[in-house]
Amino acid sequence: MDFGGATFRGGTVDFFSATFSGGTVNFGGAEFSGGTVDFGGEFSGGTVDLSSPEDWSVPPSHLPPSAPGLLLPEGRSGVSD
Repeated sequence: MDFGGATFRGGTVDFFSATFSGGTVNFGGAEFSGGTVDFGGEFSGGTVDLSSPEDWSVPPSHLPPSAPGLLLPEGRSGVSD
């Protein structure tokens, strides 16, 4: 699944009950600049790549600080509860 270049400026995108267990979910170049992008699902394999967003001024919520296959931007926390 590719969310590369997606813009999250308002509203809510909910991945709260998602299970990431295989394949790759790419958010490269995405803009997290407003609204709520809510992660809280299970990271048990595969790759969720959030390592190169265009904008991280309003990071997704409920991301664990680390999980199998979770790639966060270097030097940036994924936790914004």
